[in-house]
Amino acid sequence: MIGVDGSGPTKMEGTGQFHENGPHGVLRQFEVKFIYGNHEGGELLCTSQTEEFGVHFNLYGDDGRISVSRRRISASDPDIVRTESKNYDDRLLESYVRHYENWLDCIHTRERSICDVEIGHRSVTVFHLANLAVRLGRPLSWNPDRETFVDDPAADRLLSRPMRSPWRI
Repeated sequence: MIGVDGSGPTKMEGTGQFHENGPHGVLRQFEVKFIYGNHEGGELLCTSQTEEFGVHFNLYGDDGRISVSRRRISASDPDIVRTESKNYDDRLLESYVRHYENWLDCIHTRERSICDVEIGHRSVTVFHLANLAVRLGRPLSWNPDRETFVDDPAADRLLSRPMRSPWRI
């Protein structure tokens, strides 16, 4: 809808709490703000504070606010989510319900899925960036084209870890 599927945020900052004794290093509670530099007024607020299970996204732009959670999409002006644009695909409204079915269908048909691999990559990158912003406890600047932090070697070191032998790139 905002034309950033092939891009990403340019700035992020957030707060949160990690699971203390869990086997994984994921956030338990969080609130992270992202700024999208290629979209005027584009601010995305991602939070775990939602009435439903999952994550809640609020996108603030020049035309209002869009809120998306596990099974809901709403806007400050309902016409915003009904308006067709060249960047909007109506199939995404039903993607939650049919996501796994669509993936299995595409394995058989060799068609592209509703959530293409590039969109999936860019979507999951947002969560990794949120994790790092909270972990470092400071605002970060990101270059979505190079997929590196801007002038921040300490943050760049957290983008990967040594691979176990015999795996390598």
